[in-house]
Amino acid sequence: MSLESARNRDRAVGIFIAMQADSSLYSEDRFEVPRPVRTLRVGEVGPATSACWVALHGYGETARQMAERARWPFGPARVWCFPEAPARFYVTEGQAGRSHADLPVGASWMTRELREADIAANHAFLDTAVARLSLPSGTALHVLGFSQGSATAARWAASRAAAGQPPAGLIVWGGLLPPDLPIGPGTPMAQVPLTLVCGTRDRWIAEERFVAEVDRVHAAGQALRVRRFEGGHRFDDQVLQALAAEEGA
Repeated sequence: MSLESARNRDRAVGIFIAMQADSSLYSEDRFEVPRPVRTLRVGEVGPATSACWVALHGYGETARQMAERARWPFGPARVWCFPEAPARFYVTEGQAGRSHADLPVGASWMTRELREADIAANHAFLDTAVARLSLPSGTALHVLGFSQGSATAARWAASRAAAGQPPAGLIVWGGLLPPDLPIGPGTPMAQVPLTLVCGTRDRWIAEERFVAEVDRVHAAGQALRVRRFEGGHRFDDQVLQALAAEEGA
């Protein structure tokens, strides 16, 4: 490469870096396009179906991984639906030395970028997923969020409550409510029975953090049930069976 070519290259790189640093040099267009999404199901919808549980996975997981996490209590009266977050990516954590060809794939419900648009898109996706099940009239809808899925589950439950279709229950498992979600009397969440579940050795939700969350929810006047189990950041089949039985579906 000649000296002049090298100088031209450096000038071009400098201009590109300057454009990145100065947002006044570019404009942004935002628009929507169709994209493929998927759900998994445990159990079948039929005339006897009286309850549908929609369970949202955690960060870096897929719907299949979520469906394989527990022994879901299904039967003629109860069906489980596992939507998969639309933003899929290669999971690189703990995968040093592996090529993208064989890296595991995970998904995320949202990031801080285009946050409000992603929240609205998630709600539309989940509403459509439920509608496509063609549930019998009067079927009770229960929402369960695990880890990162807890925030999306809570926001969606509140959204449905605000639209006059409050879920029969919301379970936040190994996660927290979004701190910006209004709770307590006078809010849509007041119409949604709430249960917080957390293992005693959850590596992401330390004991102090979980206790603080319970105290915050109580202080807001939100009705709440709390369930604990011996274990970490995972599901517990006995607690899951008990919660399903308590819901009567």
